[in-house]
Amino acid sequence: MAVSTIAGPAGTLHVDDGGEGRPPVVFLHAFSGNADHWTAQLAHQRKKRRAVAFDFRGHARSEMPTIEELTVDRMADDVASVHLSPSSIACTKRSRSRH
Repeated sequence: MAVSTIAGPAGTLHVDDGGEGRPPVVFLHAFSGNADHWTAQLAHQRKKRRAVAFDFRGHARSEMPTIEELTVDRMADDVASVHLSPSSIACTKRSRSRH
């Protein structure tokens, strides 16, 4: 496991990246969440593949952007900053809603 800080489009992002194998899986937390919500899932997935979780901009250990940069569309740019090709990843999200 490698916990690091990377340059995101609106400040630094906290990233927890580890494991080997394809396709990598990226875990996305809900609003007001953080990468730590995925600790058990990361440990399980890393036995057989690369698994990544990160704190979106303005959450937990990632830098707080300006209010204009704190939108869902802009947060999608954070996913791209982790340098994983969207055509080759499995993505899992957690939502505060029932959908």
